Amino acid sequence: MKILIADEHPLVRMVLKRRLQGAFPNLELEEAESVEALLKKSMKQKWDLIISDLFSPAHTGLYILKQIKKRLPFVPVLTFTMFPPEQYAFGAVACGSSGYLTREDLSWELIKAVKKILSGKKYLPLVVSDILEVNYENRLKESKIKISSNWYFQLPKLLAEEKNLPSLRYNFS
Repeated sequence: MKILIADEHPLVRMVLKRRLQGAFPNLELEEAESVEALLKKSMKQKWDLIISDLFSPAHTGLYILKQIKKRLPFVPVLTFTMFPPEQYAFGAVACGSSGYLTREDLSWELIKAVKKILSGKKYLPLVVSDILEVNYENRLKESKIKISSNWYFQLPKLLAEEKNLPSLRYNFS
């Protein structure tokens, strides 16, 4: 198994490396200390998993994840950050992250997350799942309002133009 770890802090990389090597004896592991090193090393060989911080001095937010997924769409990425999940969890999942952890979660959930992601599933701690659920429900409500409004205003125009009407599958309640 091959894992690439990316974080600008050597101590964080060392802790991650030791935890992973303890749980996976046949692990081939490489480290990247910057976004540039991560992007360069990610293209050099086939990885089973990339574990990457979402923040660096040069790039903020989801830039790193977007670049990785653009270049390696089928390689799972476990993202982590020091920021609260309310700030980045939804964006990370929307950009293709296979898992999301805060730095606090890394100490006790890292191995569980890696195993689940390597089995082909997603991994989100309960707190992140709850935040995503609320965010999803809010966005769903917003989209229903937009669909209802658009449909309401488009209907007379479509009737006047005698065009085929779209199916009435929307729930307007």
